[in-house]
Amino acid sequence: MAHNPEAFSGDPVERLFELSLDMLGTASSDGYFSRLNPAWERTLGWTNEQLMAEPVISFVHPDDIEATTALAATLAQPGGPSVIEFENRYRTSGGDYRWIQWSTVADRGVLHFVAKDITERRAAEILRDQTASLMGAIIESVADGLYVADSNGILTFINPAGVRLLGYESDDELLGHGPHATFHHCRWEGTRQGIGDCPLSTVRTSGRSAHVDEDIFWRKDGSELPVAYSSAAIDLDGGTGSVVAFHDITALQTERERLRALVGDAAWFEEVRGALAGDRFVLYGQPIVDMETGAIVKHELLLRMLSPTGEVIAPGLFLPAAEKYGLIDDIDRWVITQAVEMATTGRHLSVNLSADSVGRAEILLHIEQELTRTGADPELLTFEVTETAVMEDLQDGRRFADRLVDLGCSFSLDDFGTGYGSLTYLRQLPIDYLKIDTQFVRQMARSEPDQKLVKTIVTIAQDLGKRTVAEGVEDEETMGMLREFGVDFAQGYHLGRPMPLPVLNAGPTLTKCA
Repeated sequence: MAHNPEAFSGDPVERLFELSLDMLGTASSDGYFSRLNPAWERTLGWTNEQLMAEPVISFVHPDDIEATTALAATLAQPGGPSVIEFENRYRTSGGDYRWIQWSTVADRGVLHFVAKDITERRAAEILRDQTASLMGAIIESVADGLYVADSNGILTFINPAGVRLLGYESDDELLGHGPHATFHHCRWEGTRQGIGDCPLSTVRTSGRSAHVDEDIFWRKDGSELPVAYSSAAIDLDGGTGSVVAFHDITALQTERERLRALVGDAAWFEEVRGALAGDRFVLYGQPIVDMETGAIVKHELLLRMLSPTGEVIAPGLFLPAAEKYGLIDDIDRWVITQAVEMATTGRHLSVNLSADSVGRAEILLHIEQELTRTGADPELLTFEVTETAVMEDLQDGRRFADRLVDLGCSFSLDDFGTGYGSLTYLRQLPIDYLKIDTQFVRQMARSEPDQKLVKTIVTIAQDLGKRTVAEGVEDEETMGMLREFGVDFAQGYHLGRPMPLPVLNAGPTLTKCA
């Protein structure tokens, strides 16, 4: 190929100046361009004559003028930097701006510079930063937990929601640890789970994504965190890692159980209504023993329901539906009628009333009518109402209790100690008995706090002239403690299990059951 000698004629430096893709040039100390190569015209659209006719700063974006002026001034200072590099936006002939990167040297009052158009690079950086900022904001603000594990299964990132859901103070407590060993080591029933069976771990080794609708993570304090999660493999430096998103499904489980209960309650509603119509309710009795004499002084009546085929159904299964659907009033009336009828045989009975009955004039009227109809001695009847039921409306509770006492019946406060503010109404209600709740009695022999609480209740009751009944007595050791504390009466499996009424002796001095 023949060479063109004219292409290489002249000063080689000048030829490079003219042919350079970079924007080269000089500027005088008064702030004007003094020389520019053709790349300026190609980049900005101005002719070089137009660029040199105006002060350099007049083409700079208004937001960049202050910084550009300050940087240029540093070159003129004695002992200043020999080279400065900076970026600013420069106006094109079309009115928009291009990002320019400058490298500038001062030599005897003249500024020499190399400038590059970095608009596309800056746009890419801005997009990258915006994307990163957006992703960071999303990761920081989402309610779901999110973490990344490296190729060795070690946590390298976890977002604030993940830290919070797992019960930790900061990600420092989790980073550098394996998710399986830290919070996924056991199944929901508490048995150990091998890492080979862990879906979170096999994602890295198999490369296949995993989605689990229901599982258990374990919080820092050892409590359960019901979760659903999705996990996917990701390529990281050093191998394949995984990213996992998880969220708390406690509310979902609660709602699911509520819906199940709703369906169940509807079915129980039909069962209760059928039992009322078919006279399929029965009463059991559990003995209440005098701590001083060991004699059975009365029986607490406990409701049971019979299925159409004769199976005995515990009240915890059907009473919630009866309360929800308005059948509890009919049940209370049935119990009252049966209890008053039994009292005519001389039995001393304790009768439970629902919270709905407290304060209802119709229930009080029903009690009065049954006493009148049967001629039963009201002193043989004690009506039990839970502490929480009374607290719902203390004024109604007081009127209700006063009327029962006026009729000649006794009034007992059940489950005492489970409510708040118990002492505020002990003086306001005509209470004959305080029934100490089972939860404070059952483990009392092995629980010093329960012992102190029972002692306190007994002392308060004695000071106020009330008698105490301890429920849930299941061993002789507890009986001895209760006797020592001054409890008046006791009941529980150690003294006698609830039994159908036909087998109960009506006499007042039965020996305790085995």
